[in-house]
Amino acid sequence: MERKDTIRINKQNTKMIAHRGLSSLERENTICAFIAGGNRSYYGMECDIYPTTDHRYVIMHDKNTKRVSKHDMDIVKYSYPELNDILLVDPYDQEEKPYLRIPLLEDYLKICIKYGKIAVIEYKISYNPEQLYEVVEMVRNYGYLENTVFISFFLKDLITVREKYPEVKIQFLTTDWNQELLETCHKYQLGIDIYWEAVSKEMIDKFHQYNLEVNAWTVNDKEIGEKLVSYGIDYITTNILE
Repeated sequence: MERKDTIRINKQNTKMIAHRGLSSLERENTICAFIAGGNRSYYGMECDIYPTTDHRYVIMHDKNTKRVSKHDMDIVKYSYPELNDILLVDPYDQEEKPYLRIPLLEDYLKICIKYGKIAVIEYKISYNPEQLYEVVEMVRNYGYLENTVFISFFLKDLITVREKYPEVKIQFLTTDWNQELLETCHKYQLGIDIYWEAVSKEMIDKFHQYNLEVNAWTVNDKEIGEKLVSYGIDYITTNILE
């Protein structure tokens, strides 16, 4: 993997979100990636969480470790100490590094707080209500609830969170949208975090009419990013644009 740097765009008022931390420069979803994002101009940093057998929440995109390590482990079948014991591989040389390990949600939150970045937390699988609430309460205990956005592809889970926490920021992850979804988002005051190819200026304007924010994932092309900025998009989630 060739080493690279971020690509600067004319972002105007659009808020840039570092996808899995600064994943174009460091191993995704690691402390290294989050510190790298923290040292850049990003508005926020996104992460993905899974529960462990000992009721902790760890950060990993895939449900299995084999893409980012030399181990084949399903996250939800192991305890945090077992997961913390494995080393992840550096994407540049595919070698294990002692400083690349699976972080806890708490590790990520501390970095977001230290660098003043908005936390964007994805519930990676469908959670039961107690787990959904536990994550929100964890963020509240760090005094960071006003600076956190909760996202998920599981609309039912987000509605469950919204009904208990009317004040938190929530965005529904999706690959497409229609009028029915717009009405649902309006009803529950959910922003939308949508695949960039489904985004148009008309779509953004419709959501803005209801005062709902629009985030596009995952945009890594400068021209596409600046086109979305010209549409008035609120957020861009990216691996490399800055």
